Amino acid sequence: MHIEIITTPNDALKESGFGSLTACNSVLHAIERMGHNVKLNVCDSKACLDDIVKQKPELVILAVKYIVLKNDDDIWISDYLSKHNVNFTGSLREVLRFDSNKVKAKMPLTNKGIKTARYFIAIPGQYKTERELPFTFPLFLKPLDAANGNGIDDLSYVTNFGSFESKVASLSIHSISPF
Repeated sequence: MHIEIITTPNDALKESGFGSLTACNSVLHAIERMGHNVKLNVCDSKACLDDIVKQKPELVILAVKYIVLKNDDDIWISDYLSKHNVNFTGSLREVLRFDSNKVKAKMPLTNKGIKTARYFIAIPGQYKTERELPFTFPLFLKPLDAANGNGIDDLSYVTNFGSFESKVASLSIHSISPF
């Protein structure tokens, strides 16, 4: 079987899937051991995707969701491959919206009566004191618009108001949504 793996060189990409080169190489070696023809592509352009489509792979493994372009719209790889009738792992952009935005993911479930963990959204300076917070400590803080644990670190678990303010500020600085 002819398989292609796609990742990007963008280490800061919040929507990275399993796209680190280390993870991709591990997947590549596992597929090779199964006897398949596999290639790893580090793509940063439409031309790279065009080249992959020309190779007519039987399957493309998406290690990332999109390619960031400096002066153009991002290329959502699943949409691109779907347009070219190439089989790929993962989901279309329409579904991936829910992977990347916690509130968008929770709302359809809540509307169907399915319980999810309680949450609230905070922006820097919104809460002036601990008493104003909707929940008591400890709290676990993570970005609204990132997947795969991006934005989560040792400072995500907060037990006091100072740590809460610091982590909210940190998340705000790094928060950008591709949707």
